[in-house]
Amino acid sequence: MNKKWMIVFFILAWTFPVSVHADKIVNTNSTYTYEEMQGDLEQLDDTYGDLVEVFDIGDSVYDRDIYLVKLGYGDDHVLYNGSHHAREWLTTILNMNMIEEYAKGYLGETSFPSYNAKQVLDDTSIWFVPMVNPDGVTLQQKGLSAFPEEVHDKLIEWNEGSTNFKRWKANAQGIDLNRQYPSGWNNVTKTSRSYKNFKGDYPLQAPEAKVMRDLQYLLNPELTISYHTAGQIMYWNYRIEPEDYERNSRIARNYSRFSGYDLVQFESNGSGYTDWVLDYWDQPALTPELAVYPGPTNVDPARFPTAWENNKVAGLYAAREGFDISDRDYREKAEMWLDHRTKRLLEEEGENYTRVQALDERYQLHPVQMMELYSWYQSCQNCSAQSLSEEMEGLKAFDEWKEEKTVQPNHVFTVRFNTDLTAASRSSESFYLQTENGEDMETGAVQGGEDTVLVYPPKGGYESRETYSLYIKDITSEEEYEMEKEIAFTFHVE
Repeated sequence: MNKKWMIVFFILAWTFPVSVHADKIVNTNSTYTYEEMQGDLEQLDDTYGDLVEVFDIGDSVYDRDIYLVKLGYGDDHVLYNGSHHAREWLTTILNMNMIEEYAKGYLGETSFPSYNAKQVLDDTSIWFVPMVNPDGVTLQQKGLSAFPEEVHDKLIEWNEGSTNFKRWKANAQGIDLNRQYPSGWNNVTKTSRSYKNFKGDYPLQAPEAKVMRDLQYLLNPELTISYHTAGQIMYWNYRIEPEDYERNSRIARNYSRFSGYDLVQFESNGSGYTDWVLDYWDQPALTPELAVYPGPTNVDPARFPTAWENNKVAGLYAAREGFDISDRDYREKAEMWLDHRTKRLLEEEGENYTRVQALDERYQLHPVQMMELYSWYQSCQNCSAQSLSEEMEGLKAFDEWKEEKTVQPNHVFTVRFNTDLTAASRSSESFYLQTENGEDMETGAVQGGEDTVLVYPPKGGYESRETYSLYIKDITSEEEYEMEKEIAFTFHVE
């Protein structure tokens, strides 16, 4: 009999950590470095459990990690980023402060005008890339000492002979990351490496820009925001299709109302990240400029409180808007089984994001699983079919749920598969219970149709304060594909 991976979705209610986090993690009052961001991300990940999830999604030219952060539990997605431009690292502080303060808001430790952070983050997951350009930020803040001596002369040359890098905007290749995107790329005239405005030899040349492209393809967010710092204005209207104009202008006007930023009424020259999203993806994309232009240098972090006041509610508004405009293509975390075709999938040609897309097309991955696979592809060396198989095994949803699974005594489990099942599979022969002591017991009715099975509790319900395991085995699809191995899911009863 042929075997096919089968994906199972369990719909459960589980509890989240509720505790008070009095100590502030993100320092918003001074120069904010790549190393500080790394340490803060580790603390945020540890402090807020699965409310905040951190992914290493790639490396800069000089092997600094590029991080992606998921905040929230929503099935709709928005994507925010900071520090495309090196000297604009105030935007990293904003991204990081949003992560921390919105997480506190979720747990009821702080509040925001107009929006309930918990309601927003239960509906929408906000994904952040707090520092797109870690090499450039480090060069702008620390100068040549943070880079190998053999590249100093080149960096000085691209900086027009100066050893003062405070004006630096580009990455450490002298490529301006916000001139790297395909829409309008041919319109950019700067054709040599420099501290700013060089568009690269071709679009998406820089590894940092490639990561942002990959995220757009994999997450396909409903709305994106790319934060910059110069002018307290906002770009929003590059090549908008007529049918999208009302939606995009409404979102831009509302963000402007919350932030106080004036809307730019003319189109940019193109080649920026949000230009590409607006043009290629027909999705709303905003570029808020956070502060008064300070000249060719970074904004003084002493101005951050104003930037925060302008954007703290606007960021929640945009996340809520992502939910309101979503097409509702929801996906739950999936339980997977592997077969010999893993090797063929691994050997398929293409870039890492296209490989993940191929797996997603076949197995309907949850976005978290896509990001974990993408992170694996980005970091693995001498990848093998066996190592991919191990990585896929590690994506099991049950292993990822860190909090205790607690249900009511009369809870009905809904189990959804990625294929229609035979009638024989929708029975107590394939779905059965054991007590914590290993004693078999009868479930209630096992009902359902096509790809969904409802597992009812035993007569009289589950015993309070007891622990059980639900086993699933010997499932066969209408196409005669079978599940490879039994799985067990342990839960507790209130």
